[in-house]
Amino acid sequence: MRTIAFEMKINKKCNQNPGCVARIVLMYLGLIPTVRRINRSIFVSVDNKKIKDEYKEQYLELLDVPLYVNNDFSSIAHYSQHCGTSSIETTFGLRTLYVGNDLITVQEYRPVFSNLKWSYFAHCKKDLLYSL
Repeated sequence: MRTIAFEMKINKKCNQNPGCVARIVLMYLGLIPTVRRINRSIFVSVDNKKIKDEYKEQYLELLDVPLYVNNDFSSIAHYSQHCGTSSIETTFGLRTLYVGNDLITVQEYRPVFSNLKWSYFAHCKKDLLYSL
């Protein structure tokens, strides 16, 4: 059995929110935020001028990362549109979703099915030792 050690840093505010902890754990396992997907321009338009310098790296597209699943606005890895903003304006706009119709956008409660599906494809399917 293989063992991989990680040192996760979770601040006090995040530690009080189980959804935030779940997001951090999944991201340590490799789940990427929807705004960092190679195909993000289909779903969102990022405005780099409205992002604080210290957050810009969190909005960079990841070019060599397998996606495994389709974009999901309800993913626990979907940032709030105000994450890292330098003003009261939003850092990105949604292109393919009508927010008024989808109340679960940017939820921070629990992983959604697509997050669990990603976990299976990214970790279980390729390693029979951990397969279900």
